[in-house]
Amino acid sequence: MTQEKMKVCSAIHRLDHVLTRYISSETKKAGCGDVPMMHGWIIRYLYQHQDVDVFQRDIEQQFSIGRSAVTSILQQMEKNGLIRRVSVEHDARLKKVELTEKGISDHERMDQLADRIDEDMLQGISEEDQQLLLQIVQQIENNLLGKDAGKNCMDNVGKGECHAKDITQPS
Repeated sequence: MTQEKMKVCSAIHRLDHVLTRYISSETKKAGCGDVPMMHGWIIRYLYQHQDVDVFQRDIEQQFSIGRSAVTSILQQMEKNGLIRRVSVEHDARLKKVELTEKGISDHERMDQLADRIDEDMLQGISEEDQQLLLQIVQQIENNLLGKDAGKNCMDNVGKGECHAKDITQPS
């Protein structure tokens, strides 16, 4: 990997760390600190997709996290009354994931906070540059997910088995 590419990797890693700390700080200030960040992302996704059936595999794909991690997260969210799993008519083995009233209420509270964080984060960045940023981020994600090594690695991120060399080396 060239030094220039390492700078991009490092910059993205630093940004992720800064953003995570900022979101955590702002959620605590707003009284939403009791909801783990990933739960918040999933609540938002479910809220935005209320008009379609959402299954565990959809959440796995949307957030690029493995089945066991999503299972654990959804179990905790169900225990906390944020979601429920409902059998579908055409296949009793499948369970769609839905927000409860508490989940919807938490989303509405967190949505206002998310809008404010987005405004803070994008301050001084033109609409055109914001669109370019989104395109670049999507291309980076596609590049990494398109590699067999990257796919296998993404399945093992939560297990401490993923290393930068696994993602960056061609398959």
